[in-house]
Amino acid sequence: MLLADDFYYTAHDHITGRRRLSDGATGLGLAAGLLGELVLFDRISVDRAAIRVIDEGPPEDALAYTVLEHLLAEPSVVGAKEWLLYLRHTAADQVGQRLLRAGHVRRVQTRRLMRTTTSYAPVDQNTFLWPATRLEMALRRREHVEPQDLFLAGLINVTDLHRTVIHGVPPSTTALHQLIPVLPPALRELLVITDAVFGDAVLTHRL
Repeated sequence: MLLADDFYYTAHDHITGRRRLSDGATGLGLAAGLLGELVLFDRISVDRAAIRVIDEGPPEDALAYTVLEHLLAEPSVVGAKEWLLYLRHTAADQVGQRLLRAGHVRRVQTRRLMRTTTSYAPVDQNTFLWPATRLEMALRRREHVEPQDLFLAGLINVTDLHRTVIHGVPPSTTALHQLIPVLPPALRELLVITDAVFGDAVLTHRL
């Protein structure tokens, strides 16, 4: 159960696999999810908008290791904003391929106007539904919510997915001002930066 995978499921329709968001918004959410995974793996910290590698050891997940290698290869680039903007271009395909290797999606190729595009369709609809359902149940019952799910709730809010995938709880429950104080510091900083980058992209019509 990886953070970027959970956001991928939430950001795509559980029947068709179609995106609920634009390419840019999906990529940005997944980029934040990939960096969030490294925080949860205790490989990076995020403080004052800067990313610092605190453990160069390879995480168990191959994609997480690939992202960590990118960070290690560019030690002069520490801004979380820059890494979000860089990773968002390939995040959807990278996470899609990870899910393909795990057997959770199947590859669908569509040819239009002399061009072939690749997308990923769900193998099991319940797999795509589970992250949002799990989160909603925990919030509705006022149960303890793990940091990974709190961050997922933040990404759902930042990308406006809460309007379509979280039902049965007041919108204020997933509001950032409710989530940020209870997140661990590094995830809190990453979520704040993601929100700011998303807001800038909306204002400048880059999503």
